[in-house]
Amino acid sequence: MHEMSLATSLLAILQDEVGKRNIIKITRIKVVVGEMVNLAPQAFRFAFSSIAVDTPAADAELEIDVRPIKARCYECGETFLVVGYVFCCPCCNSSQLDIISGNELYIDSFIAEGDQNNESERAKEPDEQERCASC
Repeated sequence: MHEMSLATSLLAILQDEVGKRNIIKITRIKVVVGEMVNLAPQAFRFAFSSIAVDTPAADAELEIDVRPIKARCYECGETFLVVGYVFCCPCCNSSQLDIISGNELYIDSFIAEGDQNNESERAKEPDEQERCASC
C-alpha cells in the first residue's frame, strides 16, 4: 500500500513548513495527484489521518484533486485524454506520445493558523509616541 508511504511524505513536508512558518494548526490541504500515480483516495485519507494524530495537521481536511492522463502525439500533434491506459493516438493510431499530465503528485496548497505568540511580539513594537520621543 503506497498510500501510507505517500501520506508519510506529505506529513513530513507539512511538518517542515510548520517549523518554518510557526504554524499551530493546519485546517485544509489540497493535493494534486495524477491518475498514473494510481492512488486510492480513501486509503490515502485513512493513512494520512492515522499518522497525523497529535500533529498540527491532525484535523485537517484533505482534498485530493485527481488529474486525468493527457498525452500529445508526436506524429500528428493531437492532444487527448488517455482512457483505460490505452496509449494510442485516437487520430493517427501512433503510440509515439508525450505524457503531458496525469503523473503529477504535489501539494497544491494548504490553509493554516499561525502562532499566536508571533502576533503578541508584533504588538510589542514601540507605538508612535515612543518612536517620536527620541526624535
